[in-house]
Amino acid sequence: MKKLVIGMLAHVDAGKTTLSESILYTSGAIRKLGRVDNKDAFLDNNDYERQRGITIFSKQACFSYKDLDVTLLDTPGHVDFSAEMERTLWVLDYAVLVINGMDGVQGHTDTLWGLLKRLHVPVFIFVNKMDQQGTDKYLHKGDGHFGILSLKNIEGGEGKDSSGNDYTGTSQIGRAS
Repeated sequence: MKKLVIGMLAHVDAGKTTLSESILYTSGAIRKLGRVDNKDAFLDNNDYERQRGITIFSKQACFSYKDLDVTLLDTPGHVDFSAEMERTLWVLDYAVLVINGMDGVQGHTDTLWGLLKRLHVPVFIFVNKMDQQGTDKYLHKGDGHFGILSLKNIEGGEGKDSSGNDYTGTSQIGRAS
């Protein structure tokens, strides 16, 4: 079987752990779908994490999909625990950069993107919480450099997104290089 290491990265409260729990549950790796806010998440099993409702320590969990053995690394999003997240970057085959659709791109998102770019880690962009009222469907921030369809620094073509903004990159999946 082919082995992959995938890291979940994002700013705090973007939903990394909830997304990770859902992936593990859907794959059959865990039998109960936990929630951070219910303090029963499989991956946030430290007492401090459960009390604070945030991930403090990077955790790993494994699941299989078709002919793949996947190691999923759920990382902290709070900047106070960035060192814990950064130590996982060196082992990643892929990263999932989770963006909270309600909050949009945060400063920490740009920092993560820069780290992934420097290490040449292929990135999947996952926009979470799009069902919340008032969500910005295009995630434009400032000059729109991180719009959902206008991601810069991603391999691919050039063109315009649905709002007419120029972009480089043709999809939400790319290599931060």
